[in-house]
Amino acid sequence: MSRLDRYIERYGPIAGPKLYHAIQSRSAYMGVSSRRRKAISELTGRPIRVRRKAEPASVQPLLGGMAEEG
Repeated sequence: MSRLDRYIERYGPIAGPKLYHAIQSRSAYMGVSSRRRKAISELTGRPIRVRRKAEPASVQPLLGGMAEEG
């Protein structure tokens, strides 16, 4: 049984192939295309993960211990 057949068995004959091809595409895997992510979330019923914004550098601890001043 191929992976495509398993997707068809699990998600049905309409959504199975669409979901399989969307997940196999590099842009969907890398998360570059918001249109692709939206299509995957609609087919699976799972919400799109919201990415957290990076904290400013002043809040993050310095590597290597305490920095020496002056």
